[in-house]
Amino acid sequence: MTVSLEEQLIPGSLEHNTLNHLIDQLDLSAFDAAFHNDQQGAPAYSPAVMLKILFYCCSRGSITSRPLEYACKSNVIVKALAWDAEPDHDTIAHFISSRGRR
Repeated sequence: MTVSLEEQLIPGSLEHNTLNHLIDQLDLSAFDAAFHNDQQGAPAYSPAVMLKILFYCCSRGSITSRPLEYACKSNVIVKALAWDAEPDHDTIAHFISSRGRR
């Protein structure tokens, strides 16, 4: 059975209205310099995806990178918000820690 991730975000919910819609409307160009990866390795995760993961998981009490990584692999709402991306805990921790260095 195929699950439509888009259908997992219920209109009117925190996930749909606030996280998904609002973050998609934000100007995240300030993140571009830190999160492009043209030179080597796998493509960088979208800052919008990382913010959605971080905000949703924090709103549910998960504030460290390993539970966030687990949520990306097992929570259908997180998978829907993140467009099925599964960043590892190192990537998540780097995203969180790099916000304070600007």
